[in-house]
Amino acid sequence: MGKILLGIFLLLLWPRRCAAAIEASFSGLPKKIGVQEEFSFHFQLTGAPLGKIYYLRCGFQKEAGSRYFGETFNPEKNQWVNSEADFSEFLKITTGGEGEWEGEVKCRVDSSETGFAGEGEYLFKICRYTEGGTANWYDSGETITISFLPSPTLTPTPTPSSFPSPTPTPFAQWKINEAKDTNGTVLSAVKIYLDDVYLHHYSPEVLTFCSGCQCGEVECDFGIHRLRLVKSGYLSWEEEREVKPGEAIESNPVLEKEAAPTVSPSPSPSPSPTPSVTPSPLPSPSPQISSSSAVVSLSPVVSPQVLGETAKTTSSSGERKRERSKGAKAGLLLSLGGGLLIIAGWPRRKPKDFLVE
Repeated sequence: MGKILLGIFLLLLWPRRCAAAIEASFSGLPKKIGVQEEFSFHFQLTGAPLGKIYYLRCGFQKEAGSRYFGETFNPEKNQWVNSEADFSEFLKITTGGEGEWEGEVKCRVDSSETGFAGEGEYLFKICRYTEGGTANWYDSGETITISFLPSPTLTPTPTPSSFPSPTPTPFAQWKINEAKDTNGTVLSAVKIYLDDVYLHHYSPEVLTFCSGCQCGEVECDFGIHRLRLVKSGYLSWEEEREVKPGEAIESNPVLEKEAAPTVSPSPSPSPSPTPSVTPSPLPSPSPQISSSSAVVSLSPVVSPQVLGETAKTTSSSGERKRERSKGAKAGLLLSLGGGLLIIAGWPRRKPKDFLVE
């Protein structure tokens, strides 16, 4: 019977434990802050599952139902993350053995977001994201006054006989409206550079200038500053202005598209002509006549040579030359013999043989 009662008691207790809500508490929140001024506070979560991973985000809200804005510092990446980022970029925490977490959270105002409505009081909240991206907002129950002037730092001073009135710190603003193309279309993800340093912000944006002010890693003091907007596929837009105390500057950037590169076709090489071999004409033989004698001697006839038969042709030509030489010698001997017989008058007749009887 006792075991049955214990089991019923555990069944009744288990749902209550599972259904316990995760609670949050805030401490050390400031009452007033300036634009781009950092502040830290203590935050605690209880009643969460053991070893659970969450992501925390700071949020300011003008009134219930309006849009949240603000930046949260991520110490793991050493960077500020605004409300336009993915939830996994915010402050990552892991609950302990009792399902709790507590620590310091650092926030600041991002005046470039649409939820910012100028100076005034704002509700401050913390959002807890699960690993699946489910958001749960916790209201601090307090309001924070946001001013364009940074909150003064109180230092202990000796009590004077008279209290001088504080001199307000002068400041100036440079409002950068939404960047557009030449057709008037609003462009997204247009990066902002101030004095050639990327501010890790996109247009639209409001920059606050004062003595000692910082715009990210750039000193936003009074003087001449150069503003540059950059977007892939577009020409950079630049403007240089002198920022003076109490001045309100407004820029309306218009970006032109980059011209598409023109590719000229490369000429195809023309084939070089192959030289043809023209055969040299063979010399034609000419007869040679000796003027000193009646004997006509002919030069040997040059017959055309066939490739590969040089030795054979040379041998035949030599035999013909020897035969012609023998014939020429025999003819010469016969001519000389006949001439001698004629000169000698053979057979010679006596003169009387020619008398008429």
